[in-house]
Amino acid sequence: MLIHVLPAAVRWACAWILIGLSLVAGGCDGGNGLRRVSVSGTVVVDGKAMVSGAIRFLPTGNNTGPAVSGLINDGEYHLSGEAGPLPGEYRVSIVESVVPRGGKLTGSPSHESQRVEWNDVANVPHQTSYQQNFKLSVSDPSIQ
Repeated sequence: MLIHVLPAAVRWACAWILIGLSLVAGGCDGGNGLRRVSVSGTVVVDGKAMVSGAIRFLPTGNNTGPAVSGLINDGEYHLSGEAGPLPGEYRVSIVESVVPRGGKLTGSPSHESQRVEWNDVANVPHQTSYQQNFKLSVSDPSIQ
């Protein structure tokens, strides 16, 4: 048995290394014992799926979890468990780029396109996955 042949100082050093590694691995859950939640859903604007955009979950209230974000493609978004929010209350920001008729979205900001942003709230529960759908209206955004 190798453990019995090692000097006591080496055995203690190995024990502390293992304890340290278990603490670091335990910290991957956000540091408070809670696991991130896989969040998905749909984003519809005036009855039509949002073609593309971004969604952000920004912690509010007593929620000290990290802000998380993801992309919206063809009206759907998905934040996996590794990239999802911790349980708690969030302000949800949804952003879509609107291109005027005849305009082209070039990937660089210009006066031809405008950014449309909606804000909503979400209360992410203590479970492994959660679905929240957003029904938005063009007549009710914050245009920036």
